[in-house]
Amino acid sequence: MVVERVVEKEKLVSAGPTTGRVTGLITDAATKKPLEEAVVQSPGRNRLLTEADGRYALEGVEPGPVKVVVSKA
Repeated sequence: MVVERVVEKEKLVSAGPTTGRVTGLITDAATKKPLEEAVVQSPGRNRLLTEADGRYALEGVEPGPVKVVVSKA
């Protein structure tokens, strides 16, 4: 299963940091249960795994749209 999604980052405060964070929750489409250890990747970044509760966070993301690809074997 591979899911592709474009997400908007949290809005940045003009006087604050120049990077943001993308967070999400990955669930099984059929059961709606969180997917533990699903692979989350954004082009140009290292892959990471979702936590036991299906959540992930990409830190230090530059402003603009972000493509996030998720897969689970």
